[in-house]
Formats: sequence, structure tokens, C-alpha cells
Amino acid sequence: MTHNPQVRGSAYLPFVQFMERLGAPYERKMEMGLVPALVHKDQEALVPVYLAHSFLERCARATGQLNFGFNVCLWEAGAADATRYLA
Repeated sequence: MTHNPQVRGSAYLPFVQFMERLGAPYERKMEMGLVPALVHKDQEALVPVYLAHSFLERCARATGQLNFGFNVCLWEAGAADATRYLA
């Protein structure tokens, strides 16, 4: 029996909200839409780590940001306009 590490969906809620704010097309593919759907439905749901990290990687690619996590952190912390760091 193999074990798959899992994480609470609530840990990825800031990333989902950030992508929604940008209006980025992250829900086009099934695996891209699965994490946001789980997080919105039940924030305590367990999401496989590989799936969640794949979601983050695809979001970073969709936005073209090399520092995607940093930008989400700034936005979540209440930076006046974190989107100015998108360049």
C-alpha cells in the first residue's frame, strides 16, 4: 500500500482567490479546476500534495510569474497593490 501525503485545502485558498482576482484562466483543464472546486466546497478537505503543487505550478505558468508565491503572500498580507509586482 502506498501512502500519498495530503494537505488541507484551506492552505491553498489564498492562491485560488489570487487567481480569481486576476481573472486568470486556471480552470480550463480538469486538474486545474479540481483544487479550486475542492477548496470552495470544503476548506477542510484533504488534497493530495502532488495535485496541489501541480495546481500551483500551472497557476504560476498561466500568470507568467517567476515569483508567484511571493506575489500571493504580498496580496494576502494586504499590500496596497500586489499586482504591480507581476512584471
